Order: sequence, then structure tokens, then C-alpha cells
Amino acid sequence: MKPVRGDNEESSLHFSARLDQYVVGCVSFIKNEHPRFKNKFPYQLRGMAVSQEHRGLNIGTQLLSFAESYIKSNGENFIWCNVRQSAIPFYEKQGFFSLGSLFEIKAIGPHLLMFKNL
Repeated sequence: MKPVRGDNEESSLHFSARLDQYVVGCVSFIKNEHPRFKNKFPYQLRGMAVSQEHRGLNIGTQLLSFAESYIKSNGENFIWCNVRQSAIPFYEKQGFFSLGSLFEIKAIGPHLLMFKNL
């Protein structure tokens, strides 16, 4: 994943999955408020990826589960993300709920705002 705004903040979190010496998946979170979620200072799931050849092995599910447990153990209880349309079923299976309707992110495509209480 390319570095994005907030990646180097002290509060940002980055997790990776490794097989042997190779990174096969990663997920990043930044502390970021969203105007639709009042009275919360949540983490935004900012990026997630699993290598093409390792998809379907539950690596993404395990990465997300580990990250959620870590975030919750540090006293936080809410995460949100802008999910690519093609990934909506994955996040629904992980217990995320949608809010609103699809919207376009320029040069990337349709997304849906999703959230999860931990």
C-alpha cells in the first residue's frame, strides 16, 4: 500500500501477516473522526490488502480480527471505513454495518461507508 496522510502519526496502527519471510497481507488504521459518527473518536480502517496468490486463505479475516482485538484492548470501541464496492461482502461477513449509499471516490470507484462497534 502507498503511504497516506496519517500513516506516520503516533496513534496510527499497522499490522502485517507473514508467511515465511514474506509479507502477504497488511491493514492500517488511523485515528480519524467522521462527521456521521458524533461523540466518537474512532479509528478509520484506512487500507487493507492481501496478495493475490494468498486470497481465500482467511488471511484478511485473521488480520482484521487481530487488529480489532488490539484496538479494543487499548480502550477503543469503534472503527469505520470507506469500503470498495467489491469488498462489501467481506466486511459484512466481519460484522460491519453500512451507512448511507454508494458514493464515488475519484479515480478509485464506488465505495460505501461502513462501521463496526467492537
